[in-house]
Amino acid sequence: MANVKLEGVTKRVGNRLLVDNFTVNIRSGELVALFGPPGSGKTMVLRLIAGLDTVTSGRIYIDDQLVNNLSPARRGVGMVFQSFALYPTYTVFDNLAFPLRKKRLAQSEIKTRVEKIADILGISHLLEKKPAYLSGGEKQRVAIGRAIIKEPKVLLMDEPLTNLDAKLRILVRTELRRIQQELGITTIVSTPDDQEALSIADKIAVMRQGKLIQYDDASSIYQKPSHIFVAQNIGTPQINIVRAKILVEGKNPILDLNFAKIKLSVDIAKIGQYAGKEILVGLRPSEIMVGKVSVGDQPIRAKVEFVELLGAETIVTLSVAGENLTAVVPPETPLEVGDEAYLTLDEATIHVFDPDSGESII
Repeated sequence: MANVKLEGVTKRVGNRLLVDNFTVNIRSGELVALFGPPGSGKTMVLRLIAGLDTVTSGRIYIDDQLVNNLSPARRGVGMVFQSFALYPTYTVFDNLAFPLRKKRLAQSEIKTRVEKIADILGISHLLEKKPAYLSGGEKQRVAIGRAIIKEPKVLLMDEPLTNLDAKLRILVRTELRRIQQELGITTIVSTPDDQEALSIADKIAVMRQGKLIQYDDASSIYQKPSHIFVAQNIGTPQINIVRAKILVEGKNPILDLNFAKIKLSVDIAKIGQYAGKEILVGLRPSEIMVGKVSVGDQPIRAKVEFVELLGAETIVTLSVAGENLTAVVPPETPLEVGDEAYLTLDEATIHVFDPDSGESII
């Protein structure tokens, strides 16, 4: 196991800035997800850590050793590529053994290590098969096995589940987390899937256009997004964003949502500069309470526009004073298209953002 630290890492190719002053500190044994849309710089960060590309500026440390000038072979990393990159003419055994044979290890040791890794990954029964006869999930396990059989300090995985179908992704990501915890190996995974990042990662680094937007534990990334980009891209269904204003009545700040006014318990000094100005408000669908009967002092009347049954939950689209809001309700909630419904909002779950910078206000 090893800690990984990137300090001000920047990568330019011609006039293109692919990674921009990227700084994170990954503790030994952690699983960190690099999350962002295509083109956000996730894969390049992995390649820079692995030594497959060189940094333009900044420093990369693995186990407190500066590795900027070390070759990939001397960095002690294993990498799993999105395409699996298995040798099609080799059996699973030979694919796993390949890195060890390059090290010229004794055949008896190679056999022992291959069988141990195969047992951990649950692929012992596949050792004599070739990749063409494996399922996507089985190929992925072989690719992981080939990366970790070298006993690297750090495991890097570039969108490892993207090529799997939806149900298999859920199964394999659970296995991936189990394997990582069992081995205790420091792991960095890139992914464009927010649910994947939330489900497997100790911490998430949210990236956009090569920049680090927020780096925190998975719970904080979801519950306390520091930027509207994080709020909009982490969480399914997507967060509702509505325009609102901050009003001040005496010493009490009021959030005016057009369809409701909510007293804020935050110190007026913290948001006084926004008084009378338009701001952006984020409302998580799972945190909007919906019912057929009005509840609380300020129920919000709405009309049900669409109902989507998903088994364990129901997603409803509601029209509220010209705004369309998405909410998640229990499947037994008796709502149908055209029904009148009532919403209740909890101040503690409301996110407020600066409309210009996108930064979180409260």
